[in-house]
Amino acid sequence: MTEDTAYECATSVFFAKEEAEEYRKKAADEKARINSIAQEKLPWMPAGYMYYTGNMYEGIVIADKYGNQFTYVPYLDIYVSRYEISKGNNGYPASVPDRRAWVNVSYKEAYNAAKSFDPSANSNLLTAGICKRIMRAITQKTQIDNHIILRCLTGIEFRTGASPQSMIYNIDCLVGNHYCMLLSEKHSKKVPVYGTSYKTGNENILSILANDVDYMAVPSKEIGFRICLRRNS
Repeated sequence: MTEDTAYECATSVFFAKEEAEEYRKKAADEKARINSIAQEKLPWMPAGYMYYTGNMYEGIVIADKYGNQFTYVPYLDIYVSRYEISKGNNGYPASVPDRRAWVNVSYKEAYNAAKSFDPSANSNLLTAGICKRIMRAITQKTQIDNHIILRCLTGIEFRTGASPQSMIYNIDCLVGNHYCMLLSEKHSKKVPVYGTSYKTGNENILSILANDVDYMAVPSKEIGFRICLRRNS
């Protein structure tokens, strides 16, 4: 072995060790950051709900006595129905897994269902502003942004909670399985919607990334809705 070769080997070993130590430090720092976020406490919880699962890094889920699940969205300080709203046997809206989403619904019907769900928690339909900011809030909290393009597979209509890869921050199919009907100032047959439908092709991904809100006619088998809960001001 020449002197130059020996020098190269020695420096390679030295820098490899240095890089390994740097990697371990970064991994330890990231673990500490995640643990710190995970241990953050909920700022508030609506009356009549209990902690169900998750943490502030994964998404905290609460549930009422009927099993309806809602996920807290940091920075927006609201809860969003964990699942697309389905229609229970008694005709009331539900946010539970393994149900067909409530579609073919008029704006008035969806609005009334959302408002009457839990008036004490100011229940209502989601707004365009909320939908545009939910992804940003999750990214800001977790620093993970690849969730934006994850959605239900094109051409397949899922029951709620049936697509594990579409459960992001403990919110199921936020940008699919159906378009999400939004709160509107006008009760018309064309309403603002967000997200995608199981019938939508990949060309709509760019619209999601741009946080576009479209207007579509209801009732439609491609449009469902979610409910959000707000604290009293």
